[in-house]
Amino acid sequence: MAETNFTSGSPASRGSAAPGGALGDLKQQAGEFADKAANRVDATRQPIADKLHGAAGAIRDQAQGLAAGEGLVGVAKSAADKLDSSATYIESHDTQQMMQDLVGIVKRHPAQSLLLAGAVGFLVARAFRSE
Repeated sequence: MAETNFTSGSPASRGSAAPGGALGDLKQQAGEFADKAANRVDATRQPIADKLHGAAGAIRDQAQGLAAGEGLVGVAKSAADKLDSSATYIESHDTQQMMQDLVGIVKRHPAQSLLLAGAVGFLVARAFRSE
């Protein structure tokens, strides 16, 4: 009776008959897509940072005009500081550094990351759902 070997090669090596086959093409296309996406993010980093700085300034200006208690002014200034901090981060980190930071956050907080990813997926699905 012939013996069947189920462990011959990895799934990736069995996915393509030729070394540069469909799997290699798929990896190349994925790499090109990732490079294009990274270039787009890098191209929009500075305009996004500028808008965040502008929003922080507008919040500070509005907070100065508030006659309300110190608590509301403090919250507004805190929000403006967070926006400025986010803008500075975006200016000082490239796409690869941001992705490394994101991976680190996901590894430190996996449950919260899954919940956030689910919520974002739900919102995106609702946004694209045709009614």
